[in-house]
Amino acid sequence: MSTNTLDDLDAVRNLASRIDCLPTLTARPWISTRALKSPNGQLMMLNNYQDDPWVGQLFEGKRVLFGGKVIQVAARSGVILALNWRLDDHHVVEWSTAEVREIVRLPRSIKVRWASEGYVKIRTVKAHKSSTALHAIDKALTTTL
Repeated sequence: MSTNTLDDLDAVRNLASRIDCLPTLTARPWISTRALKSPNGQLMMLNNYQDDPWVGQLFEGKRVLFGGKVIQVAARSGVILALNWRLDDHHVVEWSTAEVREIVRLPRSIKVRWASEGYVKIRTVKAHKSSTALHAIDKALTTTL
């Protein structure tokens, strides 16, 4: 069955739910979601086909993703967000509500540039010790690790 409108997508969702083929990812309110997995982690692609900005939360089953933080996607736009994305041997982006624009590896640090303001949770592992920190991505749109 081909789809080309949001109404067609509702028909596919209704048909799938009748045969107990429920989506792994859900959003409230609805937005198109895709998950890509790789050895370095997972990328979540969100596409907003509507004429209004989307503001909401994502769920995997009943578990809220991205620390329950609200995610924003502009009208007729999309974002790609990281989940458990390994930056190097010591740093993992557990999740981010902003899209990564650039990763700069410096001799003693990593600089991550973001597409917008938001939040990022980063796990750091050094000398067999692990710590996790939640960072607010401010107007500078840069996080240095």
